Amino acid sequence: MVCRGFLAPKFIDPKFLDPKHVFKDLSSSLTSEKTTANDVQANVFHPEKKRRHRDGYADNDYTLFKAVPVSEFIRSSDPVAVLGSCNQLTFKTDEEKEWLKLDITKPEIKLNCDDLKVLGKGDFKALLKWRLVLREEVNTLPLDIRIHF
Repeated sequence: MVCRGFLAPKFIDPKFLDPKHVFKDLSSSLTSEKTTANDVQANVFHPEKKRRHRDGYADNDYTLFKAVPVSEFIRSSDPVAVLGSCNQLTFKTDEEKEWLKLDITKPEIKLNCDDLKVLGKGDFKALLKWRLVLREEVNTLPLDIRIHF
């Protein structure tokens, strides 16, 4: 009953039997790197474009949710990479809690830090600008090269 009414094709395309043609997409995806700087920047600057990673987890990292201290984001030489690779920025140490009390840390900044995966381009820009202003305010950290948008 399964194949009732099935008509066998008169001709089978030879591409279906050629392993090079069948597996060409698989071989090209195996040669690419796991996470590149472009992927991280795409997460931050084009969050609506989701990149599918079907390669599995990174080596020895089996977590789906990654929280990073705000101090790591502030002190990082590549803040875009930090934003693109984590889900949440946390305020846990006494120094980080003091940063929450500053006038430059608005409630929107705290909300943006709670869930980075739902932010848009403008929200990421606000976090990066807040980072630069905070670095100047604290004045203990050397200023890095400013990112121009």
